[in-house]
Amino acid sequence: MILTLVRHGQSEGNARRVIRGWGGGPLTPLGRNEAVLTAHRLATWGPFDALYSSPLVRAHETATIIGNRLGLRPLLHDDLRELNVGQLNGLGREQAEATFPGLIEQWRRDDPTLVMPHGEVIADFHRRALDAFRRVCAPHPRGHIMVVSHVCLISAYLTQLFEDRPSIRMAWEMWNCSITRLEFVNGEIRLHCFNRHAHLDHLFPDMANTGFNRRDR
Repeated sequence: MILTLVRHGQSEGNARRVIRGWGGGPLTPLGRNEAVLTAHRLATWGPFDALYSSPLVRAHETATIIGNRLGLRPLLHDDLRELNVGQLNGLGREQAEATFPGLIEQWRRDDPTLVMPHGEVIADFHRRALDAFRRVCAPHPRGHIMVVSHVCLISAYLTQLFEDRPSIRMAWEMWNCSITRLEFVNGEIRLHCFNRHAHLDHLFPDMANTGFNRRDR
């Protein structure tokens, strides 16, 4: 089985640099352009047997743009949603730290006991991520499927696959509309690519060779 993972395009929350969990608005014009370019790139990687998506607006919109190009209708799966950050939703990092002292640092340490204020327990979130991917992959043991989701959820899944521990460390390097591809062969997992984003480079000509990290958009 081949599994292609896509992070959603830039959302209004990304543009404002605020924390978004289950809230947040649609894609920005840049985010829609990213999704279109990603769709064109993925059209050369198919065919795909199914396209799954988080139901949150920013992911669903990205998946719809991709699906229109590939002739696939996104299948929504609730457990592909991002981490429920509760009362952190809509806050900038400085605001979050001031309102909930120490919480952001605990989050960065990957503390599985952390409870997001009125949100999810991190350990429960990691279990949800792993279970969600198991369920969407199960009907396609020899197929090629795509999942459009969120940075923390994709990262939580990948770290459990490759490091056998719950973590969102990979999230720090995963850009909007980046592509990650896995292949499952005879019980082995092969990582074909991680955070591939060359298809977006011409959107950011002024950022070449500057060390700019697009996760900060």
